[in-house]
Amino acid sequence: MERDKPKEKDGLGELYDAEKALFDSACDVKQDPVLTILRVHLLTEHYLERLIHLSLPRADRVINAARLSYYQKLILVDSCNVIPDQLIQSLKGLNRVRNHCAHELEKTISWSEVELIAQPMGKLCTKWQRESKRKVPVFLTSSLSYICGFLTGHVGGLEEAKMQRIEEDHD
Repeated sequence: MERDKPKEKDGLGELYDAEKALFDSACDVKQDPVLTILRVHLLTEHYLERLIHLSLPRADRVINAARLSYYQKLILVDSCNVIPDQLIQSLKGLNRVRNHCAHELEKTISWSEVELIAQPMGKLCTKWQRESKRKVPVFLTSSLSYICGFLTGHVGGLEEAKMQRIEEDHD
């Protein structure tokens, strides 16, 4: 999923490049789908933590002291109402599939597990299924690329808006 690169302002272009590199490595269609699940789970957890930092005045206390699980962070972000419910449901599906990966030595990702992640996206899921031609890695990468791309753009936009408010308060 390609996004417009932000204008070079206050280092946002460099930040974009770093985010894009993380995103691209996590969602590589050529890697083992189990590795994709694990890497995207870590990446989305990073975004959940950033959303918590944007939503709570002393988020550091929650993140550092509470030792929250992925699911708990997801519920906290959901309660802050900062991302759409479809995305919350997809991330819950991702967490379930990731937990299956963590407890099975010879795990392979099934079509139905990808559906668990993608179905909350509705018509997009149907499109990804059709375009993937029953190839699990393609269906998985399409689904997770959308999720990561949305989170990357959304978190970046919220952070930029917060920075602008801080700058305006100091003027």
